[in-house]
Amino acid sequence: MTPRASRDRPSRRPNLAQRLAVNVPIALALVVMVLLHLGALQTLRVGSINMVPTLALDDHVLVRAFGSAPARGDVVVYRSPFDREHLQLGRIVAVDGDHVEMGEDGLRLGGRAAASPPCQEGEACEIASCRGHECLIAAETVGDRRFFTRRAGSLSGLLFPPTTVPEGHFFVLSDNRVDERDSRIYGAIPHHAIVGVLSFVYYAFDEHGIRWDRISRPVS
Repeated sequence: MTPRASRDRPSRRPNLAQRLAVNVPIALALVVMVLLHLGALQTLRVGSINMVPTLALDDHVLVRAFGSAPARGDVVVYRSPFDREHLQLGRIVAVDGDHVEMGEDGLRLGGRAAASPPCQEGEACEIASCRGHECLIAAETVGDRRFFTRRAGSLSGLLFPPTTVPEGHFFVLSDNRVDERDSRIYGAIPHHAIVGVLSFVYYAFDEHGIRWDRISRPVS
């Protein structure tokens, strides 16, 4: 009796890991498409350098339009107090009732310094894009977020006195502290001005082409 040939041939059916590798990205893409259609997610192209080094010019990001309220440390898109049609990016560093100030040692929350000393060589210093301008990159911790900010060698032009964030407002700063289009100029932002919270970079490019190193990077 001749054994069945099928018993001698190895199975060509994909294993679980292979099926997941194919199906999970497709499922996620479908979910994102549905959420975009429903308005729960939006897309945004970064058109300025006010969030360097966290975000680069021409990063394309997904924005969570609904869900839990923004928290300390979140990067948000909001309507400018000067022009409601103009959208800006910033990081929430304080919420209503918080005491915030910018001293010689950097950002202070509730009297405590949020900033660490300027980063040492090898600690993400290379993510800054100073392009000939004197700058320092310093780590900050706000809420449960640790991130890097860019500032000039001197903080003299960036200082502001102790401020209490009023009820129903957020205090928003640019990670690129050289760019002062934030709450240092126009004060705290009302809750209703917030459009959404940035989630992750889904596409990025520069003059050299697609920046694969930035794609799928969470906005933290």
